[in-house]
Amino acid sequence: MVRELVLQLSAEMGVTIFLNSHDLDEVQRICSKIAILQSGEIKAHDTVKNLRDKMGKPHVEITLSDSKDAEKALTILNSLDFVSDCERDDSRITAVIRDEKSSTILSVLMKKGIVVEEIKRVTKSLEDVYLDIVQKGRGQNE
Repeated sequence: MVRELVLQLSAEMGVTIFLNSHDLDEVQRICSKIAILQSGEIKAHDTVKNLRDKMGKPHVEITLSDSKDAEKALTILNSLDFVSDCERDDSRITAVIRDEKSSTILSVLMKKGIVVEEIKRVTKSLEDVYLDIVQKGRGQNE
């Protein structure tokens, strides 16, 4: 009810409403622009989409059918010039990709005999972006 009232007031009256919340899901639903604060200082300010685009490197999550193929797949992925920051968790590999190359990843792995159960693009949530910004801020303060 409160969300609907805030959205209605903003749209009908053209007023700016400041909302302070730790509920980032709610923030995404209501706010057109957000500011992330840490220790009273604005660390980031933009639209949700722009913050996610700036902070979230495009990456894919690859689930292999057999965890025994994971090391081989990791070596193959690390050899590709458009792939970086590969991380393995059992039969799942997450990798940062440049450009629109997820279909290329699939074909390369398949040609090398790696059976891929699933490959999907993963985008950062607002919560992920928030945590990245706050952790980066903590690192600068130490």
